Amino acid sequence: MTECDICPVHKFPLIKAASLGHHECLINGINLGLNINEKSDHGDTALMFAAHHGNIKCAEILLDNGADIETKNRFGQTASTYAHQKSYIVTYPYGKPHKECAYLIDNYCEKLIKFAGKNT
Repeated sequence: MTECDICPVHKFPLIKAASLGHHECLINGINLGLNINEKSDHGDTALMFAAHHGNIKCAEILLDNGADIETKNRFGQTASTYAHQKSYIVTYPYGKPHKECAYLIDNYCEKLIKFAGKNT
């Protein structure tokens, strides 16, 4: 069994892949047309799980494929919220991926804001 065999049988395969850092499984799921913005029972998305677990490569894949960075779960949290919370709670070296994830998501937000401003 490969790591990607685990994710498709899960209720939320993209969320599972992002949680575990299975970027190949994530790409396969996206290519199969799975909903990149599907929500867990608590309203969390794959991007939120990638940020929460500091899985930078998964976060990049999700962002590059159109994951919604503004989605909020039922507690009002976004992927950026998760990334920032973990970057401050978890100490080095474990906090480093979360800080990089927070930077990646924030930088992506800034680019979208600039792009939207130019096209209005």
